[in-house]
Amino acid sequence: YDIRVTCDPSNMASYQNYSYAQMIFKDAFTVPVSMEGKKLIVKANDVHYGYARGSGYYPENSSVTVTAEPVEGYRFVRWERDGELFSAYPNTTFTINEDMTLVAVFEPITYTISAETNGDYGTVEGTGVYEHGDKGTLTAISKRGYVFAGWYADNGFKIQISTKESHDFTALKDATIYAKFLPGAKVTVNG
Repeated sequence: YDIRVTCDPSNMASYQNYSYAQMIFKDAFTVPVSMEGKKLIVKANDVHYGYARGSGYYPENSSVTVTAEPVEGYRFVRWERDGELFSAYPNTTFTINEDMTLVAVFEPITYTISAETNGDYGTVEGTGVYEHGDKGTLTAISKRGYVFAGWYADNGFKIQISTKESHDFTALKDATIYAKFLPGAKVTVNG
């Protein structure tokens, strides 16, 4: 049996100018419905990390394709069956001959945020590994007899980003930021 699903947005509840039907069903589509054959369940290890598609009932020994798609900030790692590697590819085609459950494993993308200085004149705190979209702060700490002169995007210290000792960032890629220190006395104003 085939069931044709169509959505009439005028009969659906509205959510921020989009009907629920428009968010879920972009077009009408046909869904094959059969309770015979081999049952395939596909799911993501976490519904917030990505989508897994391909669940259904399939005739024994038929060719089946499952697809996995991560959301922004996550990456596909592998398909697992019973906790074991099934496939390393997000789009996988195989012959189904028994009921099975496949899990698409996704993980957060991580980035290394590092900092370098122009010598042994100071240090930087806040470097490390961050997940996609994480916010962080790099803090420059001058050694005695030196002052912080700025954050730079290049190791030639030509493209200045900021002169503040603390620099906030959002991790969207691996990055190295350069801290420049110069000889001098730190001036503190009391008052």
